[in-house]
Amino acid sequence: MSTMPFEFGDIVLVPFPFTSHTASKRRPAVVVSNSAYNNTRPDLVVMAVTSQLRPSPTLGEVQVDQWQAAGPSSRL
Repeated sequence: MSTMPFEFGDIVLVPFPFTSHTASKRRPAVVVSNSAYNNTRPDLVVMAVTSQLRPSPTLGEVQVDQWQAAGPSSRL
């Protein structure tokens, strides 16, 4: 089980590996798993957060247009 009570929508810093897997860098991610999952599993399901837009989004990518108004809680 998780040692911290993360909730859907929380912003966290996680070590994302470089493509070569020789190193990683801490990057923001948003928790997308729900509380029921988080309270019974030792892991979280997260999605990377980036400011780098692609010309056309791929599967799983979501653009947040009014992110400042969303006011996400942060555990950075």
